[in-house]
Amino acid sequence: MSIGGNPAVAGSITLDNTVENAKWKSSANANPQDITSIRLNGSTIWTKPNLQIVQNNPSWSVSTEKVTISVTRPSLINSWKYKINGGSLSSKQTSNSIAVGKDSFNEGSNTIKVYGYRDNVLKSESAEKTVTVELDVGISGTATYDKSTRKITYAATLGSSLDGWGYRAARDEGGTIDVIDLPVDNTTDISDLLTVAQDGTWTITFKGYKNDVERSTFEVTVVVATPFIEITSVEELTPAAPPTLAVGTMVGVIVSIDHQDRNDDEDSECYTRGVFFEDFDTLYGSKGEFASGTLPYLNHPTGYWYYSGGVWDGVGGTGNCSRDNNANLEHTATMDGVTYKIRYRQILNSAKPSGITLNLSDVQVNLVTSSTRDAYHSFLSASYMQAFYKIGNYSRNHNYIEAYIYSVS
Repeated sequence: MSIGGNPAVAGSITLDNTVENAKWKSSANANPQDITSIRLNGSTIWTKPNLQIVQNNPSWSVSTEKVTISVTRPSLINSWKYKINGGSLSSKQTSNSIAVGKDSFNEGSNTIKVYGYRDNVLKSESAEKTVTVELDVGISGTATYDKSTRKITYAATLGSSLDGWGYRAARDEGGTIDVIDLPVDNTTDISDLLTVAQDGTWTITFKGYKNDVERSTFEVTVVVATPFIEITSVEELTPAAPPTLAVGTMVGVIVSIDHQDRNDDEDSECYTRGVFFEDFDTLYGSKGEFASGTLPYLNHPTGYWYYSGGVWDGVGGTGNCSRDNNANLEHTATMDGVTYKIRYRQILNSAKPSGITLNLSDVQVNLVTSSTRDAYHSFLSASYMQAFYKIGNYSRNHNYIEAYIYSVS
């Protein structure tokens, strides 16, 4: 629209920011000239609105692998778009910055230009800016030999821009192994079983790939050494002498048994049984047999030698079963080259050897006490370990005697 002129043309116009440009001519034939403001009576009644968009310097982030494009724009520019490397326009942007992924750029130098819009109408464009995109394509790694499995574990650390990796394992003494096309979501690989023929120093070259192109390498060495045992000498060891049995140690139990059929006092018999709890090599003078056995009504350790005889000659005999009552009755045993003299003593109820207890589970068997009486039996003092069996006309008294080590030679 034009107003003024010669002759003058009357007219009116609203001077606000919807008016983006104004020009004037000094004469009808003069060229129009842009003006930036209009003053009336000394006051500015119009200023040309600012519609120029400015692109800030774009920046590349290696960690996020994105380029940040940002603008400074006047309020009348209410949207903007950008072009990368002269390509097509982007979608409309309404914020002042955007982070664009690496796939929109070339590796190396890239150009960016921005365009400002007012109500979707292009009003201005910025100067072109450049940004350099440097992808993270580095690689590093470790190679560890496990002697127990005899395998190498390869562990890679990959740059975020790599899409594949591999390695070459080259033995200094000759021989190579190439492994490629490993996925980036598994950064560990394990070798096959290595043999003695593959012992030596290996140089491992890790390789990083992007789009099937090798972009980086990293080198380490690892020593492969199959473990072995070398016998340099053989020494015959003399076994330690087994411990000897101490004087006083219990080695067995004898039971003197007085049996009665109870028809009369003469219908009786005496016999002796015994077991020895040590695995003696020999046992003399005791009618011992190398066989296991158990004693009646007695809980005791496992026996290795079993004794069977008539009337007992040692201490502990009573009634019809009392003969020599020899406190010095002695037998000889040998074990591991050591000679033992064995003697005997009665077992007190108040001082029973460890591992020795009466078994009174049979209802016909009772512990002999001071009140125990029987017409056909004589009993020792109730302080000694005795068990009395009686059923009908049949009865037995059992007197228990300890066998112990008297001397060692």
